[in-house]
Amino acid sequence: MVLLGSVLSTVAGLSPVVLLSCVVALLSAALSRPFGWVLGAAVASLTLVAAFMALGQLYLRIGIPFVAGNTLVLSLTGASSLAVMAKGVRPRPLSGEARWLAFGAAITPAVCTASLIVVRMASSSPKLAWMMNNDSAFNLFTSQHILRDGGVDPEKHPSPAAGISEMVALFTGPGRDGIASADLLEHDLVRAMQLLVLATSALSFVGAIGVVLAARGGPLVTRFCVAVAVAVLPWTWIMFGQATQFGFWNAIVSSAVLATAWLAFAEADRHPTAASAAQALAGTALLALWAPLLLAPALFGLILVLRHWRAHMGLRRWALGAWLAPVALLAWYFVFVVRPLFTSQGAALGADGAMFPMAKTTVQAILITSAAIGLLAYSGRGRTGEMLGAAAVLIAGIAGLEYLIAQREGAPSGPWGYYPAKFGWLIAYLAILVGARAAAAIAMPSPTEPTPGAPDRRPGSGRSAAAAIAPIATTVAMLIQVPPADPRPLTAAHPVSLPTPVWSPGAILPVLSIAQEHGSSELDPAVATLLKISSPEEKHVLSRFHADPALDAFVNFWLLSQPVVEDNDAVRYYAYFLEPDNPDSFCDLATTWGPGLEVWTKDVQWGRQLERRCQDADWSVVSVHPAS
Repeated sequence: MVLLGSVLSTVAGLSPVVLLSCVVALLSAALSRPFGWVLGAAVASLTLVAAFMALGQLYLRIGIPFVAGNTLVLSLTGASSLAVMAKGVRPRPLSGEARWLAFGAAITPAVCTASLIVVRMASSSPKLAWMMNNDSAFNLFTSQHILRDGGVDPEKHPSPAAGISEMVALFTGPGRDGIASADLLEHDLVRAMQLLVLATSALSFVGAIGVVLAARGGPLVTRFCVAVAVAVLPWTWIMFGQATQFGFWNAIVSSAVLATAWLAFAEADRHPTAASAAQALAGTALLALWAPLLLAPALFGLILVLRHWRAHMGLRRWALGAWLAPVALLAWYFVFVVRPLFTSQGAALGADGAMFPMAKTTVQAILITSAAIGLLAYSGRGRTGEMLGAAAVLIAGIAGLEYLIAQREGAPSGPWGYYPAKFGWLIAYLAILVGARAAAAIAMPSPTEPTPGAPDRRPGSGRSAAAAIAPIATTVAMLIQVPPADPRPLTAAHPVSLPTPVWSPGAILPVLSIAQEHGSSELDPAVATLLKISSPEEKHVLSRFHADPALDAFVNFWLLSQPVVEDNDAVRYYAYFLEPDNPDSFCDLATTWGPGLEVWTKDVQWGRQLERRCQDADWSVVSVHPAS
């Protein structure tokens, strides 16, 4: 009944969050019998993401509407999972300990999600400005290309990283046709927010489970506390904060995929062929989301195939076909989707872009520290696979950095730039998780594991606190290598950012900053104005409308980014370079954008000056009373 209700609600135009969550749960349950719950949930999640990435490329070719196709795929997947379980493949029972650990891993994402919902509902402002920085506008508006085209059309809108646009379109698509044009922007922003929060919650849960499963010898209370603490990691500045402050939406989704691939690798002993297939699924998803990250699951998969070659060679019939399907999907996506784009747009990997400070030495220090802890934790304990996994993250990180640095040969700003720094950030985040898991294995070894130089025993009650602190302290030690920055946007009241590091509660935990009036949400008054006047069918821009020019600039950035939906990149130029106090700049905009432009202002004299300067332009100046 829950599946049917969620399907009907999505068809009716409500958010697909419930349907997506329901299908993941059902598919995980169906796969838990052969694979176990952890590996089953990892395979289920990666299967759906990889399927969406591939189907986005196919819908247009086979004539299936994008929104209807996604809803149909989710419905059939959920129904098939139910049918499998109805035929006697019952979900694997969860032990009481496993339930408590899952509960501990879920507490932090549940609290953070609930707080964002409550803050938005209780506030008189939109509480959306925190997610509308820098690349956010491009991410949102390019997702409309997919909805308009009926899928990814590489000829009309080529993109080497269309995955995030597909994911945004997956959330914004249901019900969009019935929304009034004036309300479309708010609809899209709220749905995109749901995607970001859901992806961060998934990353939070997966990371916490991955760490505590390494500590099988620790007391339940200690492991529960570790799960709660580690789950906080992606909600801090290191992921949620930096990703939303710079509009790196794909970073959150990519990290969730990467962490899930790592979890499948770490728990591969139960079913190594399923774990290696999961790496192929993760590879397909990452090729669409942020291709350089493919290096990590590629090495994970190679290690699994080489270490468990007998299990792979023993696959027959349906089992062999099920394993080959993800590998074939990865090969197809690379050859027919990525390679043609790489041929035409490969130079883009050497481009510059806005990025927070992330030094190469910092990335290297985190990678080496994580690998060293892994070597210490797993050497001599019969856990060679995990030791190789820690080394694989180090190798993938170093190789990826050097490759991306090489693409910047001759760049004016030097060899270190946007793509190497962003790759270093995301691979370093994975390394932090790997290091935390290794620290947990050291602090709370299984009683059946040989511990070099120490007797085999569980930590007593006097050592439980130390056992909990070890993985948490390890995580924090690596985390602070990338200190938090000032989360507030630049405004007239706050013209200069505070020097980094900023150890305020709002800087450490962005959810707290979002709740504050003068934190990440400081531009919400501008968002309220934007939502009132934004319409895809109209041409608006502000000039001396708000008392603070930063608010006008924010609104104009979004208004002038919106024409990218109509492939009008010439207007998008002014989103970055419109001069607010230069009438000639507005004249140029009016000429470029064409007839029908309205310039809204609360400065009557300034409005008259604009009209006099551009008398030949087909535009109008709307003077609004200052009190309105």
